[in-house]
Amino acid sequence: MTNMTMLLESPTAFRTMADLSNEMGDIPPDRILLNPAPGTATEQDVLDLDDHQDRLCELFDGVLVEKTMGARESMLAAVIIRIIGSFVTPRRLGFVFAPDGMFRLRPRLILIPDVAFVARKSLAGGKFPDDAVAPIAPDLAVEVLSKSNTSDEMARKRREYFAAGTKLVWEFDLKARNVRVYTGAEKSVLLSRNQILEGSPVLRGLKINLRELFAELD
Repeated sequence: MTNMTMLLESPTAFRTMADLSNEMGDIPPDRILLNPAPGTATEQDVLDLDDHQDRLCELFDGVLVEKTMGARESMLAAVIIRIIGSFVTPRRLGFVFAPDGMFRLRPRLILIPDVAFVARKSLAGGKFPDDAVAPIAPDLAVEVLSKSNTSDEMARKRREYFAAGTKLVWEFDLKARNVRVYTGAEKSVLLSRNQILEGSPVLRGLKINLRELFAELD
């Protein structure tokens, strides 16, 4: 049982929103939903918010955290989807997901990467399940950092991704025009806009010219 789970199961574990925000990685309090009460939210609450209020929220051990993405972050995600899709589709390698694709990494934990890829070979029979929330971890998860994302928040997400079986995480920093490539929760390399981003070990043969990618946003 994680420290976070233990905290949320105890009604006296935190006394203020600041306590909860700090425990979750200094996530801004205005991204943490209070209805339903922290610790009691379910997967159905995630789906209802998306269906009825058009709000995307991730679920962390019963706590709903709103996912934020600005216009430029959305633009970058769209470019990445196009590039990966043009590589994956003709080769029938698997499935590419947009910023509203939900993944259940374990009970009471749903993450929504900005872009994701699931290899066909990772699926039973090569077919993707019909579930509203994918009951698997993506092979590749792409996160485009927003202003409200904190380093502790992203570190926690990485730990969850890799613990669930994700093989590769890309974290794009629009302001710095770079990408950090993770092959483990703490194992990474930083690539500048002048370098080439490769898809190995998930999408072997994929090469992305970062200068050209970032130029599409200017």
